Amino acid sequence: MSDRPDYSSVVVVRSTDLNLPVDISAQTLSTLDVDITAQTLTELKVGITSSTITLDVDIAAQSLNELKVGITSSTVTLDVDIAAQTLSELKVGITSSTVTLDVDIAAQSLSELKVGITSSTVTLDVDITAQSVGNLKVDIAAQTLSTLKVDISAQTLSTLDVNIAAQTVSTLNIDIAAQTVSAVITQSSSNKPVRFYPQNEPRGVQFEPGASDTESDWYEVIPANAITTDFRIIDIFVRLTAANNICEVDVGTGAPGSETPDIVQDYPLESYSDGQQNKWQPLRLPHPVRVPANSRVAVRAYSDQTDPGVIGVKIAVQEVD
Repeated sequence: MSDRPDYSSVVVVRSTDLNLPVDISAQTLSTLDVDITAQTLTELKVGITSSTITLDVDIAAQSLNELKVGITSSTVTLDVDIAAQTLSELKVGITSSTVTLDVDIAAQSLSELKVGITSSTVTLDVDITAQSVGNLKVDIAAQTLSTLKVDISAQTLSTLDVNIAAQTVSTLNIDIAAQTVSAVITQSSSNKPVRFYPQNEPRGVQFEPGASDTESDWYEVIPANAITTDFRIIDIFVRLTAANNICEVDVGTGAPGSETPDIVQDYPLESYSDGQQNKWQPLRLPHPVRVPANSRVAVRAYSDQTDPGVIGVKIAVQEVD
């Protein structure tokens, strides 16, 4: 380690087998830059108590068994980049008033990643590319969560557990591309009832889909200002009146004449034969779609038939607590 007059430190290590503990107690640690190139990194622990911290950790190793980072500081900027064939355990615990955390991991196997943050303001970006991801747990307690972004590309994701306690959440983005996901747990429940729109319309909004693959006009399902809190669209139910009809449906928001299919686009459905028409069919969404308060929601459709008949639409909605 080399100390600089500006209270910056640099650690550069090249080794075949490494066990490295780093403990720092300082009033101000401007920058700590750790670069490691090793065939095997058995254990790396970083414990820092300081008022202001900027920490950059870059690791290139064939095998990384354990990496633990514990930080207590008023302001933290942490950037962790790991390229390893096997990453057994990565734990990050931060207590700070302001946290910016960027974690990038490229590994064939990631056994466990735990991130625990207690802060007034949090920005967290986690990118993982791995063949197998065991357990990923993110716990955040914050007054303001500016951005939480989790991108996972893996063949197998065993467990994803995200717990957020925040007064304000600006952006929450979780993207998972995995062949197998055993469990995905997010703390975002609601005790509000599920309501169907349009209300008091048993047949729903009825209109003719555009014929011969031509989109119809937009038809209102939820009027503007009808729901004064944010809400989630849980399901969409569609009823076709013509047999052997193939349609695609768009659901979107916007004022009349300015609608955008930002909820559902090109959802396919079909009535195969006589007897199947005039029955409600659920369009199962892969996840509920959150919509801002007071939004106007509308629907349109098109068919490959020259005489597509009439379509009816109802939307299941749950207000956000």
